[in-house]
Amino acid sequence: MGILSDLKKQQKEQKNSNPERLPTQAQLMLRILVGGYLYYLIYQLLTGGALQNTGWKLAVMIGGIVLFAVFGGYFIMMSVRMLMRQEYYDPNSPQAEEIVSVSVDSESDPQNESDESDACEDK
Repeated sequence: MGILSDLKKQQKEQKNSNPERLPTQAQLMLRILVGGYLYYLIYQLLTGGALQNTGWKLAVMIGGIVLFAVFGGYFIMMSVRMLMRQEYYDPNSPQAEEIVSVSVDSESDPQNESDESDACEDK
């Protein structure tokens, strides 16, 4: 049980260490809408008489319904979970400003500038 909790802690630290890879709140809301749309498509397939088919057409329809249900449920559950835990990138947070300043500082690294000037002198 201790190994499992250590793994979860490590995964959470990795997510929090690189917040630029986290989706924004709007992206999570869009994922919820996509999941809802997949469930709407399932409803349309079921009410449109998709199960009246026979043979391989019925198998394809059932397979599509199952896939839509799995992916729609995944999108909805994971997005709601991330929203509830506030595991999303918020560009207005103080932490986001620190990330931007660090990335700007790394772009203006004096070592990189000296390498570029040496390359120009060689020409």
